[in-house]
Amino acid sequence: MSEEAKQIGCVLRIFGAPQMAVQQAVAGFPAGWNLCRVRCMSRGGETLVALTAEDKAGLTRAEQSLRTCFPGDLYAQGDTDLAACTVRTLEQHKQLLVCADAAAGALVEPRLEAIAAAEKIFDFGSESYTHPQRGPRIRELAEKIAAKTEGGPVHQAAARLRAACRVAEADLAAACVEKEGGALLLVGGRKNGYWLRAVWESENPGLWLLDMIRRAAAGLPQAQGTRWVKYGADLPEELSHLPQRPVDAPEQGEKTPAPAASEETPAEGDKPSEPSKEAPNPEAWVPERNEPLPRPDPAPAAVEPPKKGSGRKWLGRLLVLLLLVVMAALGAAWYYTGGDLTALPELLGIKEFSLSGASLMEIFFIR
Repeated sequence: MSEEAKQIGCVLRIFGAPQMAVQQAVAGFPAGWNLCRVRCMSRGGETLVALTAEDKAGLTRAEQSLRTCFPGDLYAQGDTDLAACTVRTLEQHKQLLVCADAAAGALVEPRLEAIAAAEKIFDFGSESYTHPQRGPRIRELAEKIAAKTEGGPVHQAAARLRAACRVAEADLAAACVEKEGGALLLVGGRKNGYWLRAVWESENPGLWLLDMIRRAAAGLPQAQGTRWVKYGADLPEELSHLPQRPVDAPEQGEKTPAPAASEETPAEGDKPSEPSKEAPNPEAWVPERNEPLPRPDPAPAAVEPPKKGSGRKWLGRLLVLLLLVVMAALGAAWYYTGGDLTALPELLGIKEFSLSGASLMEIFFIR
């Protein structure tokens, strides 16, 4: 069996963490974890980390390290995408989700319609903004709430959140304020406040909205850059506009652990020539389509030798056997004496007498 066939791998999905922070955490993996290859690919706020190791222990340590560094960002492993994880989180915490307007529905509904369990926690607009009776009621109530305090489009969207939760009897609502080149995303409930984030169109607002919903349903901290705003509070001016457009960063990185110091590294001229491999095209990778990264097939589980028995096992069996004998003797005595164990000495021919203050038992054998 070749060395590559013995390797095992997994893919960890991270959303909301800066790409450079993930790469720095990956670069800190020690060589003692026996990681053969670590590959990172990022796009639209999501980073996939493909790990290949010689044993499962190395993968477990790497996953625990990333979960410690990114407790709310690492959301799944393998082929579970962000939409499926959001539905599962809402279902686990028994949270009902609605959209307060058509703009938010256009971001959420296409990503959840292919998931069968989504109908349990999301109405797809049928009980909220598209409902013939509830839709107008949501808009009327939102106007009344927004009229209590002055504000702009974000203030009105926050009023739609509260109105949608009340009318549709939902736990969470999502709203969207469309901007040129991006959008302002809002997620909140009936009371207290809401989460607000400004996202450029190139950053995939739909995935960011799903991530905000997932974190809000699970009670996890939101990603860096997402702000908490109380209902009715004055909104800072910088939160009403899109931030500075992000600089496009390289979408993929790769880190291969260096060989151990004990290994002999051949000279540059002595290295055998390897066939050139075509580099993966980052544009062909789309996180929401859930395309897995290439990784080696897991090796079959090794057959462990049978463990040797211990001497304590026989001692335990002997004690159990003695206990069974004693219980059988007591049962027989109870049966032959009719339940009166005081008649047992007379039945066995045992006579009790005292001598010099000592109590002795004398057995008479009938010949």
